[in-house]
Amino acid sequence: MALTIDKNSACKSFSNAANTYDERAVMQHNVADKMLSQLEELNIAPETILDVGCGTGRAVEEITRRYPNAKIIASDFAQPMLDFTKDRLLKKDLAVPELLCEDMDQLTIDDNSIDLIFTTSAIQWSADINLLFKKFFRALRPNGYIIFSTFGPETMWQLRESWSRVDGYKHIHHFTEVSGYETALLNGGFTEVTISNEEQIVNYHTLKDLMKDLKKVGVVNANSERARGMLGKTAFTQLSNEYEIYRIDDCLPLSYDVIFGHARKP
Repeated sequence: MALTIDKNSACKSFSNAANTYDERAVMQHNVADKMLSQLEELNIAPETILDVGCGTGRAVEEITRRYPNAKIIASDFAQPMLDFTKDRLLKKDLAVPELLCEDMDQLTIDDNSIDLIFTTSAIQWSADINLLFKKFFRALRPNGYIIFSTFGPETMWQLRESWSRVDGYKHIHHFTEVSGYETALLNGGFTEVTISNEEQIVNYHTLKDLMKDLKKVGVVNANSERARGMLGKTAFTQLSNEYEIYRIDDCLPLSYDVIFGHARKP
């Protein structure tokens, strides 16, 4: 599905979040850790690995340790994230991978050059997942794998529903259905497609804490139909009152519909 995404806004948000991402991205780290454990199940020995949307390089660090002889390319559209990745690996006395600053939708990797594409909590920012998976397919060598995580349409449903009772704007990013990812992989030429999803919940004491966390991990509403300008005090008060109906045991839950998938290029 093709979306109209303000990539400049998204890139700026993630650039600003580079120094605060790791301290707040507990859920994203849990997702990445599960993906890294799934690599063992694939039982592969890739010579060239591409991490798409590498962020602060936490997964890159583990991949470097796991595949010390592999050529690793870490890509992200936010240069400060790549800078953070470089600093992280240097501090651990690990080899710094090739760093590639580019939008995943403008992938410049050579055809048939990658054995493993690893991407976690990133491809929801693609403007067209059908084209993206075709680009990934071309970049992979025969028998190469893609393993990914992303987010489905029930992500942040509490926040979306609360906003719907405040105004008519779209405040939450559009998230593609599980079936959309499966179709995109199959249409892209992949085989052995495996996709699953699960709910993960992050709890907050107040809506202010919740919104602060989203900002510090770079989550931004990039919908073209989003409301413009700063969130006013009146609107925030209304939103806070609406969100209160979801409070459980003194906590405000925020749900993430986490999608995991992997597939092979035959």
